[in-house]
Amino acid sequence: MQLVNLKIMILNVCCLAACGGGGGGQATNEAEAIKSQIMLFGGVEKLEKISSSSWRLSWTPIEQKGLLYGVFIGSDTPPATALVKPEVNIDNSALSNNAEQNGGALLANDTEGEGIPDGVYFNFKSPARTTLESTFSYDIENIFNDKDTCFLVRIIDYGVDDNEKVLCTVAEEVKFNGISEAVEQNDGSYLLSWETIPVTNISYAIYENKNDEGFDFTLPSYDAIEDNFFKLPVLSRGDKYCFIVRYYHKDLALDTNEITQCLDVVQPLTFNGITRIDIVDSQSVTLNWSLASSADVVGYKIYQGSDFIESYGEAAATATTILIPELVPGRQYSFGIRAFDAFGREDNNLKILSVVMPD
Repeated sequence: MQLVNLKIMILNVCCLAACGGGGGGQATNEAEAIKSQIMLFGGVEKLEKISSSSWRLSWTPIEQKGLLYGVFIGSDTPPATALVKPEVNIDNSALSNNAEQNGGALLANDTEGEGIPDGVYFNFKSPARTTLESTFSYDIENIFNDKDTCFLVRIIDYGVDDNEKVLCTVAEEVKFNGISEAVEQNDGSYLLSWETIPVTNISYAIYENKNDEGFDFTLPSYDAIEDNFFKLPVLSRGDKYCFIVRYYHKDLALDTNEITQCLDVVQPLTFNGITRIDIVDSQSVTLNWSLASSADVVGYKIYQGSDFIESYGEAAATATTILIPELVPGRQYSFGIRAFDAFGREDNNLKILSVVMPD
């Protein structure tokens, strides 16, 4: 009886092995069926521009749900793990003819040389994005670059998708017209303006040339981030100012435009400065000057010391004297006076007079 049972057990084990281990064969068949579906995936089908800096990739998913789709972005620099296809030659004229039919994108597979374009490399071990959706929106910032940007979509799961369906954006030439105008404001400053480029994270550099000393393009005088204007500070009178505006962006070619706007030279204030110091007593003096001949003068600034750094006080536009009290007997003092206009711009006289207070 025991011998019969042993034979039955051996027979059952053999049947399980022949049938795939009790379900293992069914799993293998399902995996092979999924792989067969993946091999039929047609890759990216459409690349459409949805904004000034955003493009949308679209494809038809296979019936199997839950698979991961990888979006790969081509590069002109081959990484160590990239697929290199130097033997593929793409007819650029044919690509251009296909552009209108594909939402402004170039369909590489519509040419005789199907596959990855020559000089474009994809790192298939590192997708830029992964998604379970049938459409994918990806913002790219370099659509105005002088090189096309190419995309490829593969099903990552199971590692059998090797489609080479590539869509590329059409490179657009950067059109920046430089500075357009410089308008004087009510506060005496100037507003520089220009037409922006519709690219995200772009900046504009303002370069200044004062009194024909030349532009230094190694260091901007001012910066504007994604704006189409910049308000200058109040500039000094009597100086000539010219400006150039250039864009800069890490993915764009260097801007070298030389479009220049020069401001009208504001004539300097005419003022001869301090003329005399009269000692009133051991602790006070009177400063004297003649009225400035410029009609724009609204007052006079009094400076104490051998420079014109810190203003001691102010006097009215009609004044020609001012009393300086609370001085220390026996100490020497120096004074200077400058005229200023409604925007705080001063004349540039450097006249300083000194006095020693009596004990």
